[in-house]
Amino acid sequence: GSVATGNIGETKNRGLEIELKWNDKISENLRYWLSGNASFNENRIVYRNDGVNTADHLRQAGKPIGWTSTYINNGYYSSLDDIYNYTTATSYAEQSKLVPGDQLYVDYNADGVITSDDNVVTQNVDYPLNTYTISGGLTYKGWEFSMRFYGVSNVSKEVPNYILYDNLSGDGGIYSAGPDVTGRWTVDNQENAVKPAFHTAQYRGYSQKTSTYSYQDASYWRLKNVELSYSFKKKSLERFKMSKLQLYVNGNNLLTFTDLDKRLDPEASKLGVFPMVRRYNLGVRASF
Repeated sequence: GSVATGNIGETKNRGLEIELKWNDKISENLRYWLSGNASFNENRIVYRNDGVNTADHLRQAGKPIGWTSTYINNGYYSSLDDIYNYTTATSYAEQSKLVPGDQLYVDYNADGVITSDDNVVTQNVDYPLNTYTISGGLTYKGWEFSMRFYGVSNVSKEVPNYILYDNLSGDGGIYSAGPDVTGRWTVDNQENAVKPAFHTAQYRGYSQKTSTYSYQDASYWRLKNVELSYSFKKKSLERFKMSKLQLYVNGNNLLTFTDLDKRLDPEASKLGVFPMVRRYNLGVRASF
């Protein structure tokens, strides 16, 4: 059969990390520092006892740990002729419900039917293989400024349906849609369509198969921290029996650069669970 009878396998991991730092001063009172860090990781399944009938392109050997398989999206059906002349959908029931503008998937194994055997490994896994950090700051007398950028690449995540297809349940005749709903496929918008054709709940299943359309690049750069502070001189604090008094204002997650929908937090382990949180703080640090 196609089912493996034991949990037997071998994997490998390797990586490289680079870190650079620089400190200098422009004048007696003005100093600055910069640092950068980058890590590159790669892992592979060397051997796994797949079932004997497992298709070659779905065997685990050579694929990254935690790999995911999806259908390959090849655009949209443009006409009824496309639907009935192209590869058959998973079943006649699904085939009969297709309309122009539905997702068109690649028949990878060329057997004339879209089935789970047409899934192929995604380009990236759902955890970042590369990470980057860039930090910097400067001090001038009692003033200090610092900031830190953090980024990841070589990562893909599954975008939730309410972003990709809108929340079109149609319950009670009520429909809700996202800001890009006008980018749906229509006869007049075929060339610029960014979403499949509109469907009510009972007909949308085929276009919502997990595919290269739903797994998207989740790389990002984020301004993680920025802080400006002022520390009072120790001599001026002696009368108050204090060794340190610092006023500060800082912020977290202030800017994010990503190709994902702006409603999603690319740093979340699962997209769409929590909104992106931006924080601002004003405070005092004191020591006695």
